[in-house]
Amino acid sequence: MRLFALIGLLLNGFLGSAQEAISRSKVAGVDSIYQLAIEAGYREQHQEAISYLTQVIALDPKTPEVYFDRGIQYEFLGMQTNAIADYTAAIKQNRHEADAWFLRGRMYVELHQYKLAFHDLNRANRLDPGNADAHCLCAEAAQHLNKTRQFQRKSAKCRL
Repeated sequence: MRLFALIGLLLNGFLGSAQEAISRSKVAGVDSIYQLAIEAGYREQHQEAISYLTQVIALDPKTPEVYFDRGIQYEFLGMQTNAIADYTAAIKQNRHEADAWFLRGRMYVELHQYKLAFHDLNRANRLDPGNADAHCLCAEAAQHLNKTRQFQRKSAKCRL
């Protein structure tokens, strides 16, 4: 019994704002499906968590946190394109969500799309100046962009 109480406390701490947004939903059953998704994520059953989160989105597509959570699950499976699509959906619904900008920017860095990464990470820095990881990744993206510009200038001189 104590184990279930401990798991319950951990899950309640993890749900945060998404739980509040889901419970405000008028659609019956969304909260319980979301709970199943969170539990599957804790068990590292990411595909199952994605399935539940997809059901939640089908029932209540206006909750950006669910897209955010599903994006994280896609990341665990190495599905960067799907994660980027979900972070984009979360951003479209809440343009002030610094974490979604940060995670999408991080995905762009992994995919070597430094111009997009720089844009997103810069936005994350403006929304949440205390995110040290966003500052570091933004600097990394800027450094890659600068190297690319230098290479382009040098290669243009070679063609002359």
